Amino acid sequence: MTEQGNKFTRIKIDQFKGRIPTGTDLVVKEKEDRSNDTARILQGFDEVGMFDSKYIEPIYGFLRWASEAEFYDKLNKMYHI
Repeated sequence: MTEQGNKFTRIKIDQFKGRIPTGTDLVVKEKEDRSNDTARILQGFDEVGMFDSKYIEPIYGFLRWASEAEFYDKLNKMYHI
């Protein structure tokens, strides 16, 4: 959990079987990032591995946003809207 209240649940992507839980996003982020600033939202499991080169130690998981505003702020930063 970060100070903003976002909750990251790490998964072992090579062993995971299932779906993206309702109310969360599948993300890849830097292992040492506790604030989720480096989190990149993936549109699905087919994007796993596509952005690994952008990280020193990429990890995968599900991120539940504390608020809708934080979610849209992250999207705006990702896509430079």
